[in-house]
Amino acid sequence: QKNAGLALLRGPNPVAASSYLEAANRLAPGDPDVVVGLAQIYLAQGERAKARAMLQEAVQLHPEQAILWYNLGVLHDHEGDHASAIQAYQRALGIEPGDVDALTNLGLAYYKTGRLEEAESTFRKVLGITPDGISARVNLAATLLKSGKVPEAIEIWRGILQQYPRRNDIRLSLANALYQTGDYAGARYHYNQLLLANANHSGAMTGLGSLAYRKGDMAQAESWFRKAIAADSRNAIAH
Repeated sequence: QKNAGLALLRGPNPVAASSYLEAANRLAPGDPDVVVGLAQIYLAQGERAKARAMLQEAVQLHPEQAILWYNLGVLHDHEGDHASAIQAYQRALGIEPGDVDALTNLGLAYYKTGRLEEAESTFRKVLGITPDGISARVNLAATLLKSGKVPEAIEIWRGILQQYPRRNDIRLSLANALYQTGDYAGARYHYNQLLLANANHSGAMTGLGSLAYRKGDMAQAESWFRKAIAADSRNAIAH
Protein backbone atom coordinates (compact mmCIF):
# COMPACT_ATOMS: atom_id res chain seq x y z
CA GLN A 1 0.00 0.00 0.00
CA LYS A 2 2.80 2.39 0.92
CA ASN A 3 4.90 1.71 -2.17
CA ALA A 4 1.90 1.96 -4.49
CA GLY A 5 0.83 5.22 -2.88
CA LEU A 6 4.29 6.78 -3.00
CA ALA A 7 4.70 5.75 -6.65
CA LEU A 8 1.38 7.37 -7.56
CA LEU A 9 2.24 10.43 -5.49
CA ARG A 10 5.19 11.11 -7.81
CA GLY A 11 3.06 10.60 -10.93
CA PRO A 12 0.85 12.96 -12.90
CA ASN A 13 -2.20 12.36 -10.68
CA PRO A 14 -1.00 12.45 -7.06
CA VAL A 15 -4.55 12.48 -5.66
CA ALA A 16 -4.89 8.86 -6.85
CA ALA A 17 -2.31 7.98 -4.18
CA SER A 18 -4.57 8.94 -1.28
CA SER A 19 -6.54 5.67 -1.00
CA TYR A 20 -3.32 3.61 -0.91
CA LEU A 21 -1.60 5.89 1.59
CA GLU A 22 -4.68 6.00 3.79
CA ALA A 23 -4.73 2.19 3.80
CA ALA A 24 -1.03 2.12 4.66
CA ASN A 25 -1.60 4.57 7.51
CA ARG A 26 -4.35 2.37 8.93
CA LEU A 27 -2.06 -0.67 8.82
CA ALA A 28 0.97 1.10 10.31
CA PRO A 29 -0.07 4.47 11.78
CA GLY A 30 2.38 7.34 11.72
CA ASP A 31 4.85 6.14 9.09
CA PRO A 32 6.66 9.43 8.22
CA ASP A 33 6.71 8.91 4.45
CA VAL A 34 3.02 8.00 4.41
CA VAL A 35 1.95 10.84 6.69
CA VAL A 36 3.93 13.46 4.79
CA GLY A 37 2.52 12.21 1.48
CA LEU A 38 -1.03 12.34 2.77
CA ALA A 39 -0.50 15.79 4.26
CA GLN A 40 0.64 17.05 0.85
CA ILE A 41 -2.49 15.65 -0.78
CA TYR A 42 -4.82 17.03 1.89
CA LEU A 43 -3.23 20.47 1.69
CA ALA A 44 -3.55 20.48 -2.10
CA GLN A 45 -7.25 19.66 -1.64
CA GLY A 46 -7.69 22.43 0.92
CA GLU A 47 -8.34 19.96 3.77
CA ARG A 48 -6.06 21.63 6.29
CA ALA A 49 -7.90 20.37 9.37
CA LYS A 50 -7.53 16.80 8.15
CA ALA A 51 -3.83 17.28 7.46
CA ARG A 52 -3.30 18.92 10.85
CA ALA A 53 -5.07 16.18 12.78
CA MET A 54 -3.07 13.49 11.04
CA LEU A 55 0.28 15.22 11.60
CA GLN A 56 -0.51 15.94 15.25
CA GLU A 57 -1.36 12.28 15.79
CA ALA A 58 1.80 11.20 13.95
CA VAL A 59 4.14 13.34 16.07
CA GLN A 60 2.63 11.79 19.20
CA LEU A 61 3.26 8.30 17.82
CA HIS A 62 6.77 9.10 16.50
CA PRO A 63 8.08 12.20 18.30
CA GLU A 64 11.63 11.28 17.24
CA GLN A 65 10.87 11.91 13.55
CA ALA A 66 12.08 15.39 12.61
CA ILE A 67 10.33 15.33 9.24
CA LEU A 68 6.93 15.07 10.96
CA TRP A 69 7.61 18.10 13.15
CA TYR A 70 8.92 20.00 10.13
CA ASN A 71 5.78 19.30 8.09
CA LEU A 72 3.58 20.20 11.03
CA GLY A 73 5.42 23.52 11.13
CA VAL A 74 4.83 24.05 7.41
CA LEU A 75 1.12 23.39 7.95
CA HIS A 76 0.93 25.90 10.81
CA ASP A 77 2.70 28.44 8.58
CA HIS A 78 0.10 27.87 5.86
CA GLU A 79 -2.60 28.56 8.43
CA GLY A 80 -0.90 31.74 9.63
CA ASP A 81 -0.21 30.25 13.08
CA HIS A 82 3.45 31.23 13.13
CA ALA A 83 3.81 30.79 16.90
CA SER A 84 2.87 27.10 16.62
CA ALA A 85 5.06 26.80 13.52
CA ILE A 86 8.03 28.08 15.53
CA GLN A 87 7.46 25.45 18.20
CA ALA A 88 7.23 22.68 15.60
CA TYR A 89 10.40 23.80 13.78
CA GLN A 90 12.23 23.98 17.11
CA ARG A 91 11.22 20.39 17.84
CA ALA A 92 12.49 19.32 14.41
CA LEU A 93 15.78 21.12 15.00
CA GLY A 94 16.12 19.53 18.43
CA ILE A 95 16.35 16.23 16.53
CA GLU A 96 18.30 17.43 13.47
CA PRO A 97 20.05 20.70 14.45
CA GLY A 98 21.61 21.28 11.05
CA ASP A 99 18.49 20.92 8.91
CA VAL A 100 18.67 23.89 6.54
CA ASP A 101 15.00 23.81 5.53
CA ALA A 102 13.83 23.80 9.15
CA LEU A 103 16.27 26.60 10.07
CA THR A 104 15.18 28.67 7.08
CA ASN A 105 11.50 28.29 7.87
CA LEU A 106 12.13 29.02 11.54
CA GLY A 107 13.95 32.22 10.57
CA LEU A 108 11.06 33.25 8.33
CA ALA A 109 8.55 32.56 11.10
CA TYR A 110 10.60 34.71 13.48
CA TYR A 111 10.68 37.45 10.83
CA LYS A 112 6.90 37.33 10.32
CA THR A 113 6.27 37.61 14.05
CA GLY A 114 8.68 40.52 14.52
CA ARG A 115 11.31 38.52 16.41
CA LEU A 116 14.05 40.08 14.32
CA GLU A 117 17.07 39.33 16.52
CA GLU A 118 16.16 35.64 16.51
CA ALA A 119 15.51 35.75 12.76
CA GLU A 120 18.93 37.30 12.16
CA SER A 121 20.65 34.74 14.36
CA THR A 122 18.85 31.88 12.60
CA PHE A 123 19.71 33.08 9.10
CA ARG A 124 23.33 33.47 10.16
CA LYS A 125 23.27 29.84 11.28
CA VAL A 126 22.00 28.86 7.82
CA LEU A 127 24.85 30.83 6.24
CA GLY A 128 27.30 29.01 8.50
CA ILE A 129 26.07 25.73 6.99
CA THR A 130 25.65 26.96 3.41
CA PRO A 131 27.90 30.04 3.07
CA ASP A 132 27.07 30.44 -0.62
CA GLY A 133 23.33 30.05 -0.10
CA ILE A 134 21.54 32.80 -1.99
CA SER A 135 18.21 32.53 -0.14
CA ALA A 136 19.88 32.77 3.28
CA ARG A 137 21.66 35.95 2.23
CA VAL A 138 18.46 37.43 0.81
CA ASN A 139 16.56 36.59 4.00
CA LEU A 140 19.32 37.98 6.21
CA ALA A 141 19.44 41.24 4.24
CA ALA A 142 15.66 41.66 4.52
CA THR A 143 15.88 41.08 8.28
CA LEU A 144 18.73 43.57 8.67
CA LEU A 145 16.78 46.17 6.69
CA LYS A 146 13.71 45.72 8.88
CA SER A 147 15.93 45.95 11.97
CA GLY A 148 17.32 49.29 10.79
CA LYS A 149 20.74 47.86 9.98
CA VAL A 150 20.62 49.27 6.46
CA PRO A 151 24.39 49.51 5.73
CA GLU A 152 24.81 45.81 6.54
CA ALA A 153 21.92 44.92 4.26
CA ILE A 154 23.45 47.04 1.49
CA GLU A 155 26.73 45.14 1.70
CA ILE A 156 24.93 41.81 1.37
CA TRP A 157 22.96 43.01 -1.67
CA ARG A 158 26.14 44.32 -3.30
CA GLY A 159 27.75 40.92 -2.82
CA ILE A 160 24.77 39.12 -4.34
CA LEU A 161 24.74 41.44 -7.37
CA GLN A 162 28.42 40.78 -8.01
CA GLN A 163 27.54 37.12 -8.45
CA TYR A 164 24.08 37.53 -9.96
CA PRO A 165 23.94 40.88 -11.82
CA ARG A 166 20.56 39.98 -13.36
CA ARG A 167 18.80 39.71 -10.00
CA ASN A 168 16.62 42.77 -10.54
CA ASP A 169 14.74 42.18 -7.29
CA ILE A 170 18.03 42.53 -5.40
CA ARG A 171 19.03 45.58 -7.43
CA LEU A 172 15.74 47.31 -6.58
CA SER A 173 16.20 46.56 -2.87
CA LEU A 174 19.73 47.94 -3.07
CA ALA A 175 18.62 51.08 -4.93
CA ASN A 176 15.84 51.79 -2.43
CA ALA A 177 18.23 51.27 0.50
CA LEU A 178 20.82 53.59 -1.05
CA TYR A 179 18.11 56.22 -1.44
CA GLN A 180 17.15 55.70 2.20
CA THR A 181 20.75 56.30 3.33
CA GLY A 182 21.17 59.42 1.21
CA ASP A 183 23.34 57.91 -1.53
CA TYR A 184 21.19 59.42 -4.27
CA ALA A 185 23.78 59.00 -7.02
CA GLY A 186 24.10 55.31 -6.21
CA ALA A 187 20.33 54.91 -6.14
CA ARG A 188 19.96 56.66 -9.50
CA TYR A 189 22.60 54.41 -11.06
CA HIS A 190 20.78 51.24 -10.02
CA TYR A 191 17.33 52.58 -11.00
CA ASN A 192 18.73 53.32 -14.46
CA GLN A 193 20.30 49.86 -14.65
CA LEU A 194 16.89 48.39 -13.91
CA LEU A 195 15.34 50.39 -16.73
CA LEU A 196 18.05 49.20 -19.10
CA ALA A 197 17.08 45.63 -18.25
CA ASN A 198 13.33 46.34 -18.33
CA ALA A 199 12.01 49.58 -19.79
CA ASN A 200 8.70 49.10 -17.96
CA HIS A 201 10.14 48.49 -14.48
CA SER A 202 7.57 50.24 -12.29
CA GLY A 203 9.73 50.22 -9.16
CA ALA A 204 12.65 51.86 -10.94
CA MET A 205 10.42 54.58 -12.36
CA THR A 206 8.98 55.19 -8.90
CA GLY A 207 12.50 55.59 -7.55
CA LEU A 208 13.46 58.06 -10.27
CA GLY A 209 10.25 59.95 -9.57
CA SER A 210 11.19 60.17 -5.90
CA LEU A 211 14.63 61.52 -6.83
CA ALA A 212 13.04 64.17 -9.05
CA TYR A 213 10.57 65.09 -6.31
CA ARG A 214 13.42 65.46 -3.85
CA LYS A 215 15.16 67.90 -6.22
CA GLY A 216 11.95 69.91 -6.57
CA ASP A 217 11.35 68.97 -10.20
CA MET A 218 7.62 68.28 -9.82
CA ALA A 219 6.90 67.96 -13.54
CA GLN A 220 9.56 65.27 -13.93
CA ALA A 221 8.42 63.54 -10.74
CA GLU A 222 4.82 63.48 -11.97
CA SER A 223 5.93 62.09 -15.32
CA TRP A 224 7.85 59.22 -13.70
CA PHE A 225 5.04 58.41 -11.27
CA ARG A 226 2.49 58.32 -14.12
CA LYS A 227 4.77 56.00 -16.10
CA ALA A 228 5.18 53.78 -13.05
CA ILE A 229 1.40 53.54 -12.63
CA ALA A 230 0.94 52.80 -16.33
CA ALA A 231 3.45 49.95 -15.98
CA ASP A 232 1.80 48.62 -12.81
CA SER A 233 -1.54 50.02 -11.71
CA ARG A 234 -1.10 48.30 -8.31
CA ASN A 235 1.98 50.37 -7.46
CA ALA A 236 0.66 52.09 -4.34
CA ILE A 237 3.79 54.16 -3.75
CA ALA A 238 3.58 55.66 -7.24
CA HIS A 239 -0.09 56.50 -6.67
